[in-house]
Amino acid sequence: MRGRLVAIVDHYRRPRVLGLDLLRIVASLTIILYHGDPMALFGRNEVGLIFHTDGYLAVDIFFVLSGWLLTRQALRMRGSFRTPLRLTLTFWARRWARTIPPYLVVLVVILVFGRQLAERDLVQPLSFGELLKHALFLQTVVPPNRFAVSWSLVTEEWFYLLLPLMILLAFTLRSRRLLLGLGVGALLLPTAIRSLLLLSSANSWDVLSQPVARYEGLVVGALLAAASLTLPWWETVMARRRWLFGFGCLVLAGLLVAGAGDSLWFRIFGLLAFSIFLGFLLPLLSQLHWPKSAPAPAVMGIAFLAELTYPLYLLHTLTKLHWSRAHGQTRLTYALLSIGILLLAATVLHLGIERPFLALRDKLAGPPGEGRKAWGRDIRRAPSGAAHMTAPQPVAD
Repeated sequence: MRGRLVAIVDHYRRPRVLGLDLLRIVASLTIILYHGDPMALFGRNEVGLIFHTDGYLAVDIFFVLSGWLLTRQALRMRGSFRTPLRLTLTFWARRWARTIPPYLVVLVVILVFGRQLAERDLVQPLSFGELLKHALFLQTVVPPNRFAVSWSLVTEEWFYLLLPLMILLAFTLRSRRLLLGLGVGALLLPTAIRSLLLLSSANSWDVLSQPVARYEGLVVGALLAAASLTLPWWETVMARRRWLFGFGCLVLAGLLVAGAGDSLWFRIFGLLAFSIFLGFLLPLLSQLHWPKSAPAPAVMGIAFLAELTYPLYLLHTLTKLHWSRAHGQTRLTYALLSIGILLLAATVLHLGIERPFLALRDKLAGPPGEGRKAWGRDIRRAPSGAAHMTAPQPVAD
């Protein structure tokens, strides 16, 4: 019995990174509170104001994390497949096997129960034609978007589509200047697009939910991931990871306390700065693991909650009970009841849909990075000329 318990704990401990799991959980809970009317829950105080004004920035945490984790995974996979096509198709298959099945289940729920959910102001009804559009992640390209929070998933899915192609392109470039220009251009393009759209008197929230105007967090994470695996000076970064973490936290906290997220200048330029300073946290958090003496319930609880973040994202606007309609002490009761229902629904979606498809994916494709024959240059001989490669990092994909 004890050996089985140890095996279960190791299942949660080994493939995960505690620091990144904690960051993922913080982002998920922040988004839930942001969409649940934090001013009604916390009151009109500093805490409620921060969540109400700047809670939307939690999406950028997920973007930076995705850019970091998936770029590292794709770069490791590159040396394990015979052809670029095999790498690209395998990467896409792994990502879509994880994200699409739970998403389609939620879309079908909206299709079937859309009118009832709309009466509770939870979601807009969805027709069959619109279901197809949303299933193909075209709802922001061909509006309207009936599942409002899905704009960020659309951004992620287009990133999944482009990432292996951009990596293949990067490895064909011989010039460091071209590589640098490619990275800087990808990083600055969303800021340029936001500037044009916001200064033309467009609705600010419509602009901020456009993937093409908001993907710089993914690029920040991707550039840091590429640097961590290919550039020799990354060891210097890791040696200063505590200082970077402290400075990043200080700047991010200052921005949140100042309430800058609601200003025009921040929406144009600050989102890029916010993502960059989030990147300052990754060197330390990516090395933060559970100690062997950590209690099993804590290890399993944090890991499981981190695994629930995607179902929580998909379901949180469908299950909230609007604690904003409650008054006095009852608002806390409504909040706890709402969170309990959400956690239960997310657990059902995770165990009933997400995990079975992940198991099937791993059975058919194997763990990321498995392959029979490498092609092209080794990652350690990247176009930058770097000969350094950090130790592999566990990734819960």
